[in-house]
Amino acid sequence: MAHVGKPCAARLSLLAALSGVCAFAGAGGCTQVLVKPGAQPYQAVARTALSRASSESAREGDAKFSPSEWESVLAMKLRDQVSTPREAFECIEGFWSYIPDRDFGDIDEWNSLACSLAKGGGDCDDYAIAFYSLISNKPYNCKMVELHAIQKLKFWDNTEIKVSYDHGFCVFEENGFFGFAEPGVYVEPQFASLEELMENYAEMRDLSRGIYRTIKLPQDGTLLLGRDNLVRHVLSHSLASRWRLLQGSSPKVGVSAGGD
Repeated sequence: MAHVGKPCAARLSLLAALSGVCAFAGAGGCTQVLVKPGAQPYQAVARTALSRASSESAREGDAKFSPSEWESVLAMKLRDQVSTPREAFECIEGFWSYIPDRDFGDIDEWNSLACSLAKGGGDCDDYAIAFYSLISNKPYNCKMVELHAIQKLKFWDNTEIKVSYDHGFCVFEENGFFGFAEPGVYVEPQFASLEELMENYAEMRDLSRGIYRTIKLPQDGTLLLGRDNLVRHVLSHSLASRWRLLQGSSPKVGVSAGGD
């Protein structure tokens, strides 16, 4: 992806935007606790981390950084200052807006955290990469889930249609339990296995006839600082599990169900 630089005013607007309240999309019946009573509000971690990163860059001489260098410095400082999956989620929610991919034909577009900071967001794959890059160097066994399924959509008059559901999000492990994060939704670790998590996710999203796999993304710095479309590099330097069947789905030709 070609990097598009931003003037200093845009950097300040990014910090100013963090003072707002982040809207939360409810995750249905599968979650137990999303925001614990008395917890820091969403964006508080992001506001603190970004403010620290901004002031540290200013002390180092922000004028010497080009816009692309500034976002690279910011991405590295955020990774150093975020310590938990929850903080990573709150940090990303502080600046994230949905921005669809550009048209690469049949090739998806995956962006680094630095590029997403420059754009102010991205799509689900970019969100997963941003989340992953903030906690991949910490002991949470984070992986990206690639999911392809059929979703049932119900309307007010009880009519129903089925549509393709192609999605990417991050799962992580803490004390033997699994949780996940995606735009607007953070689920604390509460599932005893990845299979249990995916069954609950399928129920939450009304999914059927799906397949999914987990991908251990590379830790070579590309996810944090890369400038071009990362999809080919990431997939060629990742460890992917075999495809698994979502609960209640039927096998597809050329797809095997199995473990890592």
